[in-house]
Amino acid sequence: MTQAEREQENEKEKDKEREKDKEKEQRGVKRPIVPPVIPEPLQEQIQTNFVVVISPGSQTLRIGRATDTLPLTVPHVVARRHKQPGQTCYEDVWLIREGLNRPESGEQRQNGLKMVDQAIWSKKMSSGARRTPVSAEQARVYNRQVRPAVLDPNSRQKWTNTVHQPE
Repeated sequence: MTQAEREQENEKEKDKEREKDKEKEQRGVKRPIVPPVIPEPLQEQIQTNFVVVISPGSQTLRIGRATDTLPLTVPHVVARRHKQPGQTCYEDVWLIREGLNRPESGEQRQNGLKMVDQAIWSKKMSSGARRTPVSAEQARVYNRQVRPAVLDPNSRQKWTNTVHQPE
């Protein structure tokens, strides 16, 4: 092998190494996986009168503050507009549940609500402390002390009128 042939082979090897380096650059550098940064605790405690609770039930959607004993209750429905006047009513088969209006359905619903309530109270809060039950009377007393939120007069949102309902 002559000197010129050796130099050509060395150049070919160097070219191959350069191509490999270019491929590595194109692929990008592998970065180590870093766990997400845990945020520091909030400086201000969240006040319950600023917490809005949305409870989507199977029949009704309840919306209210965390301290409300009587949240706004709206039917939880899916509405479809008729494209043409006089069009027949369309009902999705998978939306209609059999046995929903039977007499034993109410009892099953109450049992389900009790189970959910029990599950909520058995869990610890994010701080690790156990939840202390708040009686309806305590919520009423607190609600009397809190100033009501003032809505923008231009908004179409209205609070539920609870004058006719007992405290």
